Amino acid sequence: GGGLGPGVYLSESVTKSDEYASDTVHSRGCTSFGETPDPYYAGIFAMLVMRVTMGKVRQTDRFFNDSEKKQMINAIASRQFDSVLADRRKATGTFREFCVFDTDQIYTEYVVFYERVYADPAACRPRSLSFSCSSGREESFQFQVPSYFVNFHRNPHTESFDEEHPLRPRGFDLLQHTLRNISGKTGLRLVQATRLEHSGFLSEYSALKLQIKQRGVSKPGTALRSVLSEEQLEAFAKAASQKAFSFENIDGDINEVYLWAGLAPVPPGPNRCARFAARPVRQNRIFFGNPGDALRQTPETPDGQKGLFLCRVICGEIVDRPGCGDSMVFTMESSPGGPAVRYFKLLLGDAQIYPEMMMYVHWSRESCDVYVDDCEPFKQAPQPEAMVLQRATGPPLPSPATMLMPRVIASLPESSPLMPQRTKGGAYPATHRTFNF
Repeated sequence: GGGLGPGVYLSESVTKSDEYASDTVHSRGCTSFGETPDPYYAGIFAMLVMRVTMGKVRQTDRFFNDSEKKQMINAIASRQFDSVLADRRKATGTFREFCVFDTDQIYTEYVVFYERVYADPAACRPRSLSFSCSSGREESFQFQVPSYFVNFHRNPHTESFDEEHPLRPRGFDLLQHTLRNISGKTGLRLVQATRLEHSGFLSEYSALKLQIKQRGVSKPGTALRSVLSEEQLEAFAKAASQKAFSFENIDGDINEVYLWAGLAPVPPGPNRCARFAARPVRQNRIFFGNPGDALRQTPETPDGQKGLFLCRVICGEIVDRPGCGDSMVFTMESSPGGPAVRYFKLLLGDAQIYPEMMMYVHWSRESCDVYVDDCEPFKQAPQPEAMVLQRATGPPLPSPATMLMPRVIASLPESSPLMPQRTKGGAYPATHRTFNF
């Protein structure tokens, strides 16, 4: 294969390398490019910047015929040469091409993503960058698969993966810092953290991202600032920069944000599995901006641990009433003079949620265990317009993998089938059933 034999071909010119770049989809089981633009990366191209050890170079100004290719292969095998340089610039005024025959001679140092800008603007419309939540400018590009995923190089639509990976030490430290910073509970101790990489969930999630991005959002970047105060935002950005994490990993254009959901208690062992817990998490419609609020509504294991899922969530168009947007935000006081409790209600469906990190934390009941329904403002809030949470009581959950969802009544008419039935005295029963909004 190739004009110099079966090797790895490289160029010192980006113009030459660009000739081989494509934004189309590979056919399944085929290495050649198709003609259909990739749904996510249409208009985006990529090339590798590599360190290459050329060693002893066989120089030529033309390509080899079949007989010469066989001779070159034998010369490489006998260590007469380590590489070939075809100086086509000298012969035809085009480009020099380099070829090595051992992958150990190359080291991929950078992956460069770029778009082609033509002299005629009508030839190709430049793809806009995403709104940066940290700078407030359009300056970030969002990958289909997050760049820190092990499966970053895969296309989730054509290459299936379903894997769980423990967080690396710096990611573990950043997650623990985030838990403590946002919740205000310095006693929280992260015990276990696992990242879920699931092509099926990610395909649905990225498809919805594109759909919402195409129609646009009126106030981009507002979801993150609904979760973090300016002080928390600054503190997190500082800590994240030290751990090689950036806010550019989330898409402010569509109000993408990380939110928290509690998990049913599962003791350590094979049942504590992210892929089992992820499905009911995606079916949930209520998420917390503060991990402390999620933990208060989550029962603990016998050894004092509580489970959480940190999810990527597409809030999209945030509205103040159902039926006209993608999500709603509710804010209420947890106690007189206490911090606000903020809930996000998602209106579109499972595809709005990508459950990314499952974790268990050691929970200090003395310092943290304050239930929202013990607070006076919630007891006095009118029904059914107010959001009311109740302590998790009643029979055990049916499955260790079932997520404990908040018991919520939110802006629903009395006739709604989601509303619990009142008792004869007009009150709601002490233990509500779990609602999947």
